[in-house]
Amino acid sequence: MTRDARWVDTAPAPLATREFEEIRGLAYHTFGLELKHGKEDLVSARLQRLVRSGGFRSYGEYYRHVRSDPTGESLMALIDALATNHTAFLREADHYEFLRERIAAELGRRPAVEIWSAACATGEEVWSLVLLLREALPATRLRVIGSDISRKALRQAADAVYPAGRVACLPRAWLETGFTRNASPQVAYAVKPASGGYLFVGHAESLSGLDHGLEYVRPAIYRKPLKQGGVWKGSS
Repeated sequence: MTRDARWVDTAPAPLATREFEEIRGLAYHTFGLELKHGKEDLVSARLQRLVRSGGFRSYGEYYRHVRSDPTGESLMALIDALATNHTAFLREADHYEFLRERIAAELGRRPAVEIWSAACATGEEVWSLVLLLREALPATRLRVIGSDISRKALRQAADAVYPAGRVACLPRAWLETGFTRNASPQVAYAVKPASGGYLFVGHAESLSGLDHGLEYVRPAIYRKPLKQGGVWKGSS
């Protein structure tokens, strides 16, 4: 029996202008990503693994597969591949200083504070906000919601485990009170579960089949359970 030529591991034909326009239009109209002209090499590089692993002979054939996939899984894989997900702890440091010095006092007059971190990527912004406001407003009930279009990024945000280099910019007090240091297989810091947390995903998305350790709340909403006594106590 001969192997189907479709699955031979060969490089696809180079990304053609028409194919770039098709992928560009799909990205913009389905999830709002604007791929400007000049991004052809980036698109080709980021999608090449999906094109090759799927056995597609061209980017156009791959594009047609994504459009016709009724499960939406192919589109989500494309989103994960094209999304940049660039973030960092205390990114835009001036904003955090303004939050600490000017806004925290105003928020402290409220019985509860809710913040939405849109396009949170791998979660560093969410945890930066939690750590800063927990320190500045220890008596205030705090809830920080993170959302992102990339399921891959959200899984990392929910795991809340970061290499030592990613947390190097944080104050020592935050590292001591907010993280657990793990040394295997390499040094990494895991956010302590004391303030719990919710994960919101799109209603067309699902975490079914993934070993994520989150508790199901309702469709498209999950929460990170507290480890102390196995009792959920809500947000901090």
